[in-house]
Amino acid sequence: MNLSPLALAILTLGGVCTAQQVGSRDLTNRQWRVPANRVHPPSKEVCPVVIASNSYGAVVPADPHEKEHVQISIANVLPTQLQIGDRFELVIRFTNLGKSTVRVPWEPDGERVQQVSADGKEEGYEVVDLSVDLDQGKGPIDLKAAGALFDDPRVPSSFLDVPPVAWVEAKISGTLECGLSGPLCGKFRAGTAGKLTARWYQRRLVHRISSCNEDYGNFVVRELESDPIVVMVNGPSDERGRE
Repeated sequence: MNLSPLALAILTLGGVCTAQQVGSRDLTNRQWRVPANRVHPPSKEVCPVVIASNSYGAVVPADPHEKEHVQISIANVLPTQLQIGDRFELVIRFTNLGKSTVRVPWEPDGERVQQVSADGKEEGYEVVDLSVDLDQGKGPIDLKAAGALFDDPRVPSSFLDVPPVAWVEAKISGTLECGLSGPLCGKFRAGTAGKLTARWYQRRLVHRISSCNEDYGNFVVRELESDPIVVMVNGPSDERGRE
C-alpha cells in the first residue's frame, strides 16, 4: 500500500520532515549471495558423535516500550500483465512510518557480512528474505521469485538507517512458476486475475559449536506482508499447455 500525499502530510504534522526515498537495491538476475559456513563441527577423532540442534526465537528490541511502525508494499510490477512461465520484475518498498530510525540489511553479498568469533566457534549474520506469492482464489502459490539482503552491526557498510517517514526499495525478479515442487504446487489459471503479495522475512542466523554440540539459531527480527495488488494472468507465451 503506497502512502497518499494526505497520509504523508498527516504523518509529518506540518513539521520539517519530508517523505523521501533513501535507498534502492537491484537484486534482479540473482545479484545476491548467501554466505558459506566457515565454522565446522569437530572431527570424528575429537567427537565421534556430534549432537545437532536448532534454536528458534525472536530478537528482543533494545527498548521494549518503543514499538516500531513499518510496512512493506508493492511499488511496481513489470510487465503489468503477467504471463505464465515468463519473467517479471517487482519492486518492494519498505516504509518507516514510526518516529524513530530503523535499521535494515543492505548488503547483497552475504560473504562480505559473515562474521566469525575470535575462537572460531561461532558465526552469524542478519538476512532479509524477499518473496512473492499469487492467489487466484484457491490459496496462495509461492512463486519462483526471491531476493536477499544481509547485514551485521559490526559491519557499518552492510546496513542502512531509514529515518521516520522515509522508505527504501528493492527490485527482485522471477518467473510466474511455482517455487515449490510436486503436490505442494497449485495450478495457475490463464485469463484470470489474481492477488500478488510480497513478504519480508528478516532474521538473525547464528551457528555455534560448543564441545560436541552444534546449534543453528534462527531469531526473527521482522516478518512483514504487503497488501495484495490485483494483476491479470495470461497464458504461456510458448503455448505448450502450462495451466
